[in-house]
Amino acid sequence: MFYIIDDIMLPDKTAGSKARRDINFFLKPEKEIFLFRHHKRVIAHIEIKSNQCKVIKEVKEDDVVLIHWPLYLRKPFNGTEWISKVKGFKIAVIHDINSLRYQESPEVVQKEVAGLNRFQVVIVHNKKMKQWLLEHGLTTRMVVLGVFDYKGETDAIPERTFQKKEKYEVVVAGNLAKEKAGYIYRSEKADAYCINAYGVNYEKNDNVNYKGSFEADELPEKLEGDFGLVWDGQSAKECEGNTGNYLRYNNPHKVSLYIRSNLPIIIWEQAALASFVKEHEIGFTIRHFDEISEKLSQITEEQYNRYLKNLEKLAKETEEGAYIKKAFKEAVSFFQK
Repeated sequence: MFYIIDDIMLPDKTAGSKARRDINFFLKPEKEIFLFRHHKRVIAHIEIKSNQCKVIKEVKEDDVVLIHWPLYLRKPFNGTEWISKVKGFKIAVIHDINSLRYQESPEVVQKEVAGLNRFQVVIVHNKKMKQWLLEHGLTTRMVVLGVFDYKGETDAIPERTFQKKEKYEVVVAGNLAKEKAGYIYRSEKADAYCINAYGVNYEKNDNVNYKGSFEADELPEKLEGDFGLVWDGQSAKECEGNTGNYLRYNNPHKVSLYIRSNLPIIIWEQAALASFVKEHEIGFTIRHFDEISEKLSQITEEQYNRYLKNLEKLAKETEEGAYIKKAFKEAVSFFQK
């Protein structure tokens, strides 16, 4: 029996659960168990305790269990000790490492890594995340995902063609709150490009063309632009702060969105996925925000068309769940050995 376990069942169109829903769709478990479904504290407590006991009792030694990490569970049920009591072959697929994301104390980091050590295999985003976990005490086997897959609801992706422009359109998609994407509000109007922003928590700004907020499954057909930008933090000069630093280790889901949307990528050169973008030739890297204008002015039709051709191949792979299927197959192979 193959189980997938997650924390709360959210509505199908909720953007925050997009990556988790897609993994469940691509891997097609024989049984999905959500640890709670209600937000009311008392009801949620009863559900979590009951479902944790159910998992411990139901899962057998020869079953495979994939658990989404982290599990956002309410106190006092937010520990990981119960996972050790679950039989079967346990695999964690990481969505975030919150102790790294928020640059927590060594004690908090140690606690999170200890939770991950309760699994037989951990699926990590990339080699940089793998190295960070090794350096902070993870001893269990790790499998590298590569990039998140992205299931779309439509094939009506806008056609991208090269046109030498006075102003290119650069897409920024995601949480547009100032603490997360403050750079779009602090950036000055550039001669070579304008910013088209999509997402929630937008604050009106004259330097940004706000295009609205859409459901995650619909976004690939909505993005209007020539490039997709991967940058985080409040500064338009450097990737800084917790969100900027986290780019060094995680796979931003917007990279997968841009791939699915056939949108060439501009990414900070120190981001973990910068090597992926360069290796697959689907965009270019920048050291500083100010480099965007210079590099856009140098783009040729041949170069842009090469990006599009390579994106087309990757878009098909991510639409079919190729990356999580490969990582899961490798993870399960350790059980079979």
